[in-house]
Amino acid sequence: YLSMEEHVESDPCKFVLSSRGSSERLTLQAANIDIKKEWVQSIRELLDMQINFLT
Repeated sequence: YLSMEEHVESDPCKFVLSSRGSSERLTLQAANIDIKKEWVQSIRELLDMQINFLT
């Protein structure tokens, strides 16, 4: 499973994707907060589909 942390303390334009069972984390940074919101919404929809498929 992939999971998403929407808030990173150091930068409001960053968020993190991580994989269960792995120490690897992918930090993504959008050019601005509006782009981040779009990315987070799209990724959240994909992660919800992933959960629905796997359960």
